Amino acid sequence: MKKLAFVIMILLINLPPARSQSYFEVAGSCLIPGEGWALEVVGNYAYIACDLSGLQIVEVTDTENPCVVSFYSTPDRALDLCLVGEYAYVADYSSLQILNISDPISPVFLGSYESDNIISVDVSGNFAYIGQGYYPPVFEIIDISDPSNPGFVSGLTFLGGVGQLYYSDGYLYVLSNVTEPYSNYLRAVDVSDPYNPFIAGSVLIPGDIEIPGDIMVVGDYAYIADRSSGLQIVNIANAENLEIIGSCDTPGDATGIFLDDSYAIIADYYSGVQIVRVADPADPFLWGYGFTGSPAIGVFGQIWDLIYVTTTDSLFIFRYSGDNIGTDLKNPQEFSVSQNYPNPFNASTVINYYLAEESDVAIEIYDLLGRKVETLAQGIKPVGNHQATWDASVQASGVYFYRIKAGDKVETEKMVLLK
Repeated sequence: MKKLAFVIMILLINLPPARSQSYFEVAGSCLIPGEGWALEVVGNYAYIACDLSGLQIVEVTDTENPCVVSFYSTPDRALDLCLVGEYAYVADYSSLQILNISDPISPVFLGSYESDNIISVDVSGNFAYIGQGYYPPVFEIIDISDPSNPGFVSGLTFLGGVGQLYYSDGYLYVLSNVTEPYSNYLRAVDVSDPYNPFIAGSVLIPGDIEIPGDIMVVGDYAYIADRSSGLQIVNIANAENLEIIGSCDTPGDATGIFLDDSYAIIADYYSGVQIVRVADPADPFLWGYGFTGSPAIGVFGQIWDLIYVTTTDSLFIFRYSGDNIGTDLKNPQEFSVSQNYPNPFNASTVINYYLAEESDVAIEIYDLLGRKVETLAQGIKPVGNHQATWDASVQASGVYFYRIKAGDKVETEKMVLLK
């Protein structure tokens, strides 16, 4: 055993550097007690809508060691949140909860608005806008000028339900769907008069399985995390004539989105965090990515600083690795394989590779003696980025190799399993 440990240490020292398609590396992470449906970061704290665990507050001063420092146990399921000044507005399914967070260590309840199926919230001025799925009215406008006594202003019912929503410049941009036939829409609702909202325009968006995951509006464009359909970009300059002008298919299931500079940062469920370059909204393309140990749901951050991602059980903090600055990943010219991540690893690791052309791919795992341990994948794969996960929970600690053959091209990389 001591000899094996010594061999592993020597091999660790001589591991090749990670290949640079993995632009973002994990700076730190911590467990959270539930699914992190939404988050915002202000100062040294991340605020997370954490389902049955309510509002969780994580101190992120030390990016390598973030930790939960306080929480507020909401009555139901915390599914979305919006922070404005010293207030947190939490969509808690059966109510809108309003909290004072001027002291993040001791959040204080101020008031609530009771309703049904509240799954999303946004706030502007004295009004909160809440989305209510299929429960009519499908969204409501709430007067929050007195946080201790929020009150109903108006609501609107239209065909279909409401998922996420985003307020911008007198309009509420709402993701909604109908079930017969199943189709998804972005609707622009004129709320310039909060007492008389009306639909100004709408556009059909591609997803046809479930309501899109998230939306953010910047300038004349709405950016939509459209789950299996990836990123959709809609020109909203004319609310009466919304038009999809660009899209980018992400490798996973786009559930959360945040815009910074000319980049869309996407929580892509099993594919971790994906970065899409949107400098030209009509021609977006995958630019970089990072990996989470569990499905990514919510995202917040700055492309050249820190990116915060919530998953089904953790908060991850990413930073730009600095590899291949200026490299354009829009049109990679050849087959490439990235170093697995994490490495060394315990139990499971992710292997990423890129195909410049459709290829017959075989991914095989070998031990240090050259014996084949497992075949991870076999078959035809299309052009683009791909990933495979190796669950090594039944394997012994040691050095392994993964061999990827794509057509007549072969790449082999070394990895270390430590338990």
